[in-house]
Amino acid sequence: WIALAQAAQISLLDLQTGQTKAALEYLPISTHTEYYYIPVIEWLADGSAFQTTVPPDDPVIRPEDPSAIWRVTASTGKAGQLGQVFMGFQAQRAYFSPDGTRLAYQHRYALDGPVTIFITQVDGGETRQVMSGLFDLNGWAPGGGSLLIYDRTARQSLSLSLDGQLSPLLSFGVILGGQPLVYRPLEQGLASQ
Repeated sequence: WIALAQAAQISLLDLQTGQTKAALEYLPISTHTEYYYIPVIEWLADGSAFQTTVPPDDPVIRPEDPSAIWRVTASTGKAGQLGQVFMGFQAQRAYFSPDGTRLAYQHRYALDGPVTIFITQVDGGETRQVMSGLFDLNGWAPGGGSLLIYDRTARQSLSLSLDGQLSPLLSFGVILGGQPLVYRPLEQGLASQ
């Protein structure tokens, strides 16, 4: 399956039959610019479904309205709303945990200003602040136990534990030959070696 996100819907393309079916429809989302807002799709690790967040149709005028959290099952094309999150349109990008149960997002209050990083349960449960500062959120570590962030002041990538502790990264990059992104927290005492 391939998921195709457009201005007012997400469709599923069956690669075996070539047929496309609408999986999730929503009102076009105004950005008050000439650009359309296109939701970001994140597939679950097993490929059985994808998840996305869809903001309200005019998040600039109504920033207090929540974004809907959706999961679409690939085999059936059925969409189900998991919950809602009040992340505001300034959140720009939300990242689902590898197991699909949590959502991390940042809220930026000014273009070059500090951000606040939040984690919430996709079913609409507790939302909590993890950290604030001059950082950019880049996603989840593969195991889901930490986040990958970029420190704009120190100009380095860091691991952020879910309780707000920062750790330097030993390696960060793409391995040639189709291997996944590799990174792990730097262990204490290893930095001088």
